[in-house]
Amino acid sequence: MTDRPRVLALINESSSPPARVGQWLADAGVDVDVLDVSAGAPVPTELPAGYAGLLSLGGGVSAMEDDAAAWLAPERALLREAVAEGFPVLGICLGGQLLAAATGGAVAPGERPEVGVCQIDLNENAANDRLFSVLPQGPRVPQFHRDGIFAVPEGAVTLASSPGYPIQAFRIGDSAWGVQFHPEVVNEIIASWLVSEVEIVEALQSNKLAVVAEMAAAEDEIERVWRPFAAAFAAVVIEYDAQRR
Repeated sequence: MTDRPRVLALINESSSPPARVGQWLADAGVDVDVLDVSAGAPVPTELPAGYAGLLSLGGGVSAMEDDAAAWLAPERALLREAVAEGFPVLGICLGGQLLAAATGGAVAPGERPEVGVCQIDLNENAANDRLFSVLPQGPRVPQFHRDGIFAVPEGAVTLASSPGYPIQAFRIGDSAWGVQFHPEVVNEIIASWLVSEVEIVEALQSNKLAVVAEMAAAEDEIERVWRPFAAAFAAVVIEYDAQRR
């Protein structure tokens, strides 16, 4: 058994697993363990021993909807502690919103949802970022959300935007990233969300079959563009793990 760095993935909805990002991290030398907090697994009250990073994933609730999801407040507290300690974090969609909300940013509903394969625009900060510098300009990536991040925490750096959502990605410090999009999802996951997320689907300006077809056509592109992004986060985790040994 190899002594590889490990990341703990917090599952905020059972239909939103690490999927492709989990495989990419494993291929880059980082093992991923999952903790389904949405199913009742307790959120750690302190940074989990034996891990060198956190992955906070998507979900259908809003980032501050504590009355509907009792695990959100302790998860925000854990993310806040991770940022304070320089512990590597990657928050995806709801996970990115939780990271923003936990550290002083603002999350709110957007005017209309982003669903399907959408282009994001990298800004000048991305060129010097450890994760975003590996991406081409104007990368396309799967999206599925109605809420968005509309203010970053004090001292955070915005990295990408889209026309309807000005903060598609941000970084806090040197090792915590939040993204609004879903590089991890595969076609089957998007297809399941198109069935379960009724409010978002009703607001779509394209039909469900078109979204599924768009995702299928973009599979190779997403693999090529976003695998290096996950590998770059793995490098951050590996470096952190080596430094603490």
